[in-house]
Amino acid sequence: MADQVRIYAGDTVQTVPLDRNKGLSIGEGPSYEVSLPPGGACGAIRLSFAGGGWNADCTGAVERNGAPVSRVRAASGDLFVLSRERRLAVQILQREDAAPVTVRLDGLQEVSIGRSASCALQLRHPRVSGQHAKCYAGADGWHICDQNSTNGTFAGGMRIRDRRLRDGDTVLIGPYDLVYSGGALLITGGAGTIAVHLPEQAGAPAPGGGAPAPRPYPFFARSPRLLREASRAVVEIEAAPSIGGTPEINWISVLLPAGGTLAASLVLTLFTGGMGMLFSIPMMLAGILGTVYNHHSQKKKYAQREDLLRSKYQEYIKSCEEKLAQAAREQREAALDSAPGPDGCLQMARQLERRLWERTAGDQDFLSLRAGLGTEPLNADVRTPKVGFVLEEDAFTRAPQKLAEQYATVAGIPVLCDLLRHPALGIIGEREAVFSAARALLVQAAAHHGYDELKVVALFPQ
Repeated sequence: MADQVRIYAGDTVQTVPLDRNKGLSIGEGPSYEVSLPPGGACGAIRLSFAGGGWNADCTGAVERNGAPVSRVRAASGDLFVLSRERRLAVQILQREDAAPVTVRLDGLQEVSIGRSASCALQLRHPRVSGQHAKCYAGADGWHICDQNSTNGTFAGGMRIRDRRLRDGDTVLIGPYDLVYSGGALLITGGAGTIAVHLPEQAGAPAPGGGAPAPRPYPFFARSPRLLREASRAVVEIEAAPSIGGTPEINWISVLLPAGGTLAASLVLTLFTGGMGMLFSIPMMLAGILGTVYNHHSQKKKYAQREDLLRSKYQEYIKSCEEKLAQAAREQREAALDSAPGPDGCLQMARQLERRLWERTAGDQDFLSLRAGLGTEPLNADVRTPKVGFVLEEDAFTRAPQKLAEQYATVAGIPVLCDLLRHPALGIIGEREAVFSAARALLVQAAAHHGYDELKVVALFPQ
C-alpha cells in the first residue's frame, strides 16, 4: 500500500497519495501542489522522502504535538496543525506492505473500537480515544457510530456521527483505515498496534436477520475544549477626497469691463463720428458669451466629478460597512457558540456533542449561565478621520463617524449570569415565567458542566 497524507479541514478529510520519488507540498496558493482554500492565515508544509522516512519542511505557524516546528523527521501518524483557527491539519501515513487485520462480523451484534484494551477492536495510537467508535447491527445492516471521540470518525470525506456501512466503505479512525467488505472489517495501520478481543457469541443473529440487540446506554467521555474566538478586526474608514469648491461667476468683473468698453466707444463715436461702435459691441458681446460658456462648462465638469466621487465613495463606504457587519456577525456567532440557549443545550445532550460538559472549574465562564440577549461593544478597532471646524458640510463629511456609530455595538449577545461570583440568585415574576427561566438555567448548567464538578440539589415543600 502506498504512503498517503490526510488533509483535515474542519469536519472534512481528503486523502492524497504520496510519491516517495517526488514528495508533496501543501499550502495556500497556486505555488503548492495541494492548494488549500483561502480563508485566513495558515502554515504550509513540504514533504520529501529520504533515508527511509519522510522529512517535513514547515513554514508559518505549524505545530506538531502542540509545539511549533520548522524542519522535522515525521513519523507515521504524526499530525501537523497548519491553522488551529481554521482547523487545518495534515497527517502523514507511511504504509508498509502488510496484510490487513480481518474482523468477521458474522454472528456478532456489536464491535467496540478504541485504544482501551476493553474494546473488541483495539487500536493503540494516541489519536484514537479509549472508547472511540463502535460497529453495531441495525435492522438495515451494519452501522459505524462515533462515541464522541476527541479526533472524530470519518467516512466519505466527512466527520460522521452514525452511518450505515455499504460494501466498500472506508472508515478513517486516527491513522487507521477500516474497509467494510463482504461482511468483514479490513483494518490497516501501524504494525503491531492492532489487537482483536472478540468474545464468543455463537448463535447470535446476523445483520438483517431478526431484531438487533438492544442499544447500550451511550458512553460519553469529556473532550478537550475548543474555544471559538472572533478575531479583532481593524477597519479604517477614510474621508472622502475633495474636488474643490463649486465654480462661481463674478458678474461685476464680467460686465464692468464690457460696460467701460461700451461707454468709451460711444464717446469716441460722438466726437469723431467714426464706426467704432460697429466693432466694439460684437467684441464685447463675444467676451461676455465666452465667459458665460466657460463658467457653464466648468460647472458641468464639476457636477460630473461630484457624481463620480459620490458613486465611488458610496461603494467604498459600503465595503467598510460589510467589514464591520462581518466583524459583528463573527463576534455574535462566537458568543452564541460558547453560550447557547436551552434548545441548543438539549441538542448537545441528545447528540452527545463534544461540547457537552466542556466547562471546567478553571474556565472563566464556569457557572456563567445565559439569562437573555443584549448588546456589547464591537470587538474591532474602527479608525475614522478627525472632523475639525468646517464652514460647510456635504453628505460625506461625517459619513465615517456615522458608520462607526452605527456599528459601535453588537446586538444578540448572550447576557450571562455569573453564579460563581454571585451565588445567590432570585427570580421574580409570573409563576410560569419564573419556572421557564429556572428550567432554562438548569438545562444550561447540566449541559455545560460535568456531574463531577457541579451538583444540582432541589428543595421542595412537604
